[in-house]
Amino acid sequence: MRRIVGTWAALFALFVVSFALVVVALNATLFSPGGLVRSYLEALARHDVPGALELAGVSPTERDVLLDARALGRLTDIHQRSDEQLPDGTHRVEFDYRTDAGAGRTEFLLEPAGTRFGVFGAWRFAEPPVAQVEVTVLHDPRFDVNGLEVVGAANEPRTYRVLAPGAYEFGHETTYLEAAEVEVAVSASGELAEARVDVAANERFVAEVQRDLGRYLDACAEQRVLLPTGCPFGKQVANRIESEPRWTMSEYPPVTLRPAEEPGTWLMPPTEAAVRLRVDIRSLFDGTVTRFDEDVPFTVSLLISFQANGRLYIEALE
Repeated sequence: MRRIVGTWAALFALFVVSFALVVVALNATLFSPGGLVRSYLEALARHDVPGALELAGVSPTERDVLLDARALGRLTDIHQRSDEQLPDGTHRVEFDYRTDAGAGRTEFLLEPAGTRFGVFGAWRFAEPPVAQVEVTVLHDPRFDVNGLEVVGAANEPRTYRVLAPGAYEFGHETTYLEAAEVEVAVSASGELAEARVDVAANERFVAEVQRDLGRYLDACAEQRVLLPTGCPFGKQVANRIESEPRWTMSEYPPVTLRPAEEPGTWLMPPTEAAVRLRVDIRSLFDGTVTRFDEDVPFTVSLLISFQANGRLYIEALE
């Protein structure tokens, strides 16, 4: 009996020591300040936004459209650099990592949050690892960030919360519009960055307007009158015409597009062109007939908007 009791006592002591060692080990790793930060960064790396938000202690609102897995870029090479305990009991933990913007380093401040199961340390972020990006989209309300499409406000800055650290690439790419990509890297809690997305007409937009303008001018040239109806060119003649006027486009106006005053509309500024007119004219003075065969210069300007079905609506301006 004594041997049995002694054996069980030894086993119990071994269990207690082993458990104590496990507690110490877990408190130094998984349940340490650095363990919380590592868990958060690894959640970002695998694009687990709900998990990252829970670890960060952040509750998203309906305005937090960029707190979305589709908005996250790559986060790799996560390494803890240091863990410093401060006099007030908080810990300053530093991590190295790599994002799409390159190598980065961030300090996180952690504070005690009681215990778990009475033996494991619990920690929380003293400052939630959330940054802000002020996004200004020029000439159109739409933009995308790392592939996530967002509708904001045209020509007005709007501020969005994003998870830090991370690299966010802002741009615009739709059927007729494009913008150069703007990369924004955030690393620290409370950091405020800016992104300016300058939307412009793309090649397809210009080509389609050029094609439709050419068709419009060709239709104008088919009218056998000196002043074609609804057209940007014509010719006033003081004498009598003796033949049917014939128009032929000789120089089409090259299309260039720039934003108009109203967001979502685009303007082709007044552009020079020329059309050939051939007509016989009888002089009212002496009755002689001469052949008019010359280029008639004119200018044309267009206002373009987008219809509900996505097609272009082109209006010629006087």
